[in-house]
Amino acid sequence: MTKGWRIYQKILNILSLILVAGSTLFLVAYWSHIPDVVPAHYGASGEVDRYGSKGELIFVQVFLIAIYLIISLVERQPRTWNTGVTMTERNKDVVHQEVGNILITIKFTMMVMFVYVQGISIFGRNLGVWFMSATLIATFGSLIFFSIRVYFKSRRLQ
Repeated sequence: MTKGWRIYQKILNILSLILVAGSTLFLVAYWSHIPDVVPAHYGASGEVDRYGSKGELIFVQVFLIAIYLIISLVERQPRTWNTGVTMTERNKDVVHQEVGNILITIKFTMMVMFVYVQGISIFGRNLGVWFMSATLIATFGSLIFFSIRVYFKSRRLQ
């Protein structure tokens, strides 16, 4: 793995952990100040379409932690990845690097998304019309970008 990509992965992993820990600490510390009723669901336009109890924020936090832990576990088990390319001794390291980049980038994107939604809900605001598009572009953009890199780099090394 090249040094630059190793740094990229470390930075995103640290930022993801900071988001999880920070949002957990914020939820605990700010709990008594959160209104009893908060936005609980948003439509595609980013407008609130359902309200619920502040207890639903705990579910969001548990889900956030679960996603973080599951993706972190999967990213450490490259033998379990279905890469879509033929693995050889020559291309194995490159494929593992690029698929690791996919997982870490998507994990970070999901952490940002869930922490943002949780914060918006706590403060009773709408997500904004841009949120759905930005989330889809970030998720699928990184998936496509790194998948193309996996494909071409692995073919070159076969």
